[in-house]
Amino acid sequence: NDAQGHGSHVAGIVAAKDFGILAELVKSGVYTQDHIKILGDNGSGSFTWVNNAYRTERAEDLELNKQGIAVVYNGSFGTTSSTLLPDTEKELAESTKGDVYFAFAAGNHNGSPGYPGSSPYGISVAALDESLVKASYSCFGPQITVAAPGSLIQSTWVAGKYATISGTSMASPFVMACIVIAKSKWGPKIKGTVQMKQYLAWIAADLGAAGRDDLYGNGLIYVQRILDMDPVMMPGYNPDPG
Repeated sequence: NDAQGHGSHVAGIVAAKDFGILAELVKSGVYTQDHIKILGDNGSGSFTWVNNAYRTERAEDLELNKQGIAVVYNGSFGTTSSTLLPDTEKELAESTKGDVYFAFAAGNHNGSPGYPGSSPYGISVAALDESLVKASYSCFGPQITVAAPGSLIQSTWVAGKYATISGTSMASPFVMACIVIAKSKWGPKIKGTVQMKQYLAWIAADLGAAGRDDLYGNGLIYVQRILDMDPVMMPGYNPDPG
């Protein structure tokens, strides 16, 4: 059970009936969403719990991979420290050896991305306001991969309600959904986190300063670009990146 509403809001952006980005893929059975409660009812917890969750899920992740099914996690964490935690990094490294991907919120303190938004094993997402400009609260830095809408996002809430809230927590599931669409469209043509980052960078619409920058990363992803742009056409494409 969601005692806060935050998890319900994030999940709704991805898969809410009728308006979730992946609603049609849910309806067709291409996408199945699983909800894993890691934190306590007060919305806080320990990275030991996070490590245990990823470790516990790994057997199922690998089994799904054997069936040709990719696994994509959304992590809308709200931490402020950008220090890489070795135990969590170990779990992320182990999980991403398979066809497993992590989208992480960059953080809302207008500084360097909080962990795990700073992890090289995740795809770090900054937030945009309604004008597609960096949201005032959004973290920024060289770790940012892409940016997505994060301000005044309406989605599902607890007790059958809806709510409009803001944060990089809202931006991250937009990108998580785009990763799912990319895998459902192109399958094994995109292999692993490094190649997924390269693909997202290639298709992103540039924002801010020309080229990649610390405020927006590589820019904003439009779903139509995913559907139109075959990964094998990327400059320097490697069909077996390892």
